[in-house]
Amino acid sequence: MKKSLLFLCGLLIVSALANATEYKKEETQACEKDKELLCDLSGNTITGLVKSYKDGVLADEKNYKDGQKDGIAKAYYLDNEQLAAEVIYKNNKLNGPVKAYFNDGSLMNEGEMVDGKKEGIWKTYHPNGKLYAEINFQNDKPDGTVKWLDEDGNEEAVENWKNGKVVSGYDYDDFGEKKNMTKKDIVDLNKYYEKYPL
Repeated sequence: MKKSLLFLCGLLIVSALANATEYKKEETQACEKDKELLCDLSGNTITGLVKSYKDGVLADEKNYKDGQKDGIAKAYYLDNEQLAAEVIYKNNKLNGPVKAYFNDGSLMNEGEMVDGKKEGIWKTYHPNGKLYAEINFQNDKPDGTVKWLDEDGNEEAVENWKNGKVVSGYDYDDFGEKKNMTKKDIVDLNKYYEKYPL
């Protein structure tokens, strides 16, 4: 559970930035003609930077072009205003590099989005900066071998993925002995990942 929650946390923090006119979130609304677009209170599509605040603290900032998210978007931790995530949108879809950060500013995970889907190698890190896992995505689904590492870089588990499902793998028991996954382990792990996707 810790594995996917750490990965998921990085992905859930994502938000935004812009470059033309600046708006506060409360000065915007979903457009009447197309709820996927953002308009000002007069009904005109927004081109510019939209900032959201919570209790007076900047929460996120997103760039918009003709009412669609387009450009860099950033999210911030409310307790220390540290950058939490940075992404790039193109035509309202995530397109480009994604980076999420721990509260202290160190990198939590990084990867690439193509048309709103995870593609290629995504890396997740421990708070100490050491690699936790590299996960290959094809069309938003994990595919290939994933090695989970502890904070010292020692192997914790290995999962072999095919088309978004774990098909085999192993981990280690309390005595450090390698233990192959049983069919039941694989079924249980896939149920877990359905609930908490990578």
